[in-house]
Amino acid sequence: MDEGKTLGRCPGVRFAIPILPMARKPRMITNFERLWTLGLLGVWLSIFAGNATAYCTFDRENGGWTCYPPRVGIASSPNGMNPFPTSFSLTAAVDNSGGVGGSISVAFYVNDAVFQTVTAAPYSVTYTPPAPGTYTFQAAATDNNTHGTRTGYSNRVTVTADNPPTISIASNASTVNYPGSFTFTANASDSDGSVTGVTYYSNGSTPLGSGAGANWSLTWTPPAAGSYSITGVATDNVGVTTTSAAISIKSNAAPTVSITSPTAGAVFQAPATITITANAADTDGTVAKVEFYDGATFLGQGTANGNNYVLTWSNAPVGIHAVTAKATDNSGAVTTSGTINLTVSNGRADPAMVPNGTAPFGGSLPGAACLGLLLDAHLRR
Repeated sequence: MDEGKTLGRCPGVRFAIPILPMARKPRMITNFERLWTLGLLGVWLSIFAGNATAYCTFDRENGGWTCYPPRVGIASSPNGMNPFPTSFSLTAAVDNSGGVGGSISVAFYVNDAVFQTVTAAPYSVTYTPPAPGTYTFQAAATDNNTHGTRTGYSNRVTVTADNPPTISIASNASTVNYPGSFTFTANASDSDGSVTGVTYYSNGSTPLGSGAGANWSLTWTPPAAGSYSITGVATDNVGVTTTSAAISIKSNAAPTVSITSPTAGAVFQAPATITITANAADTDGTVAKVEFYDGATFLGQGTANGNNYVLTWSNAPVGIHAVTAKATDNSGAVTTSGTINLTVSNGRADPAMVPNGTAPFGGSLPGAACLGLLLDAHLRR
């Protein structure tokens, strides 16, 4: 048999041959020779035991031994920083080209403790951290064959399961009449770091503004009346984010109102009872009430009949009246109608009440009255 092959397959012989000749060198009495031989045997066993985990070959040209454990690398997906809770997929790549065959098993370590062993390719496992923190993974590939057990260790991969920040937001009001503004305030914190900033969003995707710190506030004026869903996003010192629960706000649209009866410029004779009708509506709610005014004087609240609100004004005083209707919706927004002028006449010609060229019902023009008096005086002569 070839000496090189013999030495390559018998690890114990390889280590023993270079040192056993030393047993013949000392000249001692028999007991000491035995002691010397046993000591050398102990050295040989120690060396052999320390190298039993590696498959070795003897380099005859260079006069040295070379051992080849499996080579193994490990990768994690995802890697780096990840929000907790999360899971990590670990894969080990094993190269056993220096061995002579046999079974390969891969032990996966987390923080230097084995958590799972895989005995066949592909060498992949999933690890779910029980709590936020930093975790270091490593793989150990072991080759078991007729020449012994050889183990190679991979690189180390460190990942972090970061505890995300917490955040809640509040608004100074749930409803503001358009074009009023809202003020939002955040309350954010991070148990394993710090909150670096807060960003507010409208309807989930439209950014409204961002600022530094855990309690940043924003004053915002909606671009149009309507309902909005507002959220806040907190970012911690390692870039992990959390989105708050949404709050609903409403930029309230004011109601519409107009007086439909009587028409502007209508004239009534005293004693006058006037029925005033206004039409009112609200696009994002309901009309709570419609009130009528004569200038600044409150006349009364109209009675609803669908979208119409009716007021009967009894004993309207003689004079010219500037009448308006004021509609209030369910959110408190108020709209005042345009003004209509109504005239109440006492039945006599009154220059202060009669427009040019017209006369109230049942009355006469001032010029005609004067003409009658002159004609009467002329006839009496």
